[in-house]
Amino acid sequence: MATDKQREAARRNGAKSQGPKTEAGKAKSALNSTTHGLTSHHPFLLNNEDEEYYLQILATYEAILQPANQIEHDLVKTIALEQFRQERWRAIETAAIDIEIDTKPTFSHQTLTRDVAERQAKAFKRLADNSNTLQLLNRYLSSSRRAFERAMKLLLELQDRRRKQPQAIPPPQPEIVEDENLQNEPPIEQAPSNEAPAPCVPIRSNRPVLSEVVLETGSAGPAKSKPPFVDVIEAA
Repeated sequence: MATDKQREAARRNGAKSQGPKTEAGKAKSALNSTTHGLTSHHPFLLNNEDEEYYLQILATYEAILQPANQIEHDLVKTIALEQFRQERWRAIETAAIDIEIDTKPTFSHQTLTRDVAERQAKAFKRLADNSNTLQLLNRYLSSSRRAFERAMKLLLELQDRRRKQPQAIPPPQPEIVEDENLQNEPPIEQAPSNEAPAPCVPIRSNRPVLSEVVLETGSAGPAKSKPPFVDVIEAA
């Protein structure tokens, strides 16, 4: 259990701390709150990898392949990522051989002066015989190369299919020709007329009104229309 003097010393030492001073220490301190990195901007990049270099590869492929929709953009991103991964596996392979050469200097002074290729061959042989590092790197490199080729093939097929589709031609619009002479002429105004408008005379029809053809009878009861044969008898 810490004593009071130890606690007091810890508080004084903590007050003196101003955080990391070097760039490496600041970069390491910035990752203190990082748990898994799955929500980062580029989660497939390692902490020591150059994001600007990956964005440069992506911009180069976009300028060359010219994607026209979201599917083509996604395929271009896959192509750029797999190209970046291939370079990663090659760099790791080179670093593994360098480490094998540097960490196991089993050579004598005379051996160090020999051909560089011989030293590399011996380091490569030790890696191949004592570990599966080179086999894994070759497997990952082949996987990235196949993914690169599949995405490139699919992108080119989609772009070729899109270019072969007939483009919708809008119907021709009628051309409106405006006469400049008509535009310059003033509008025609009608002169006011002094004549009074003609009166409206109702037009009377020559057809008899229904009340004129009604036959009045002497007997009580409602009036009845004259049968059609009465006119014939009266005329006789």
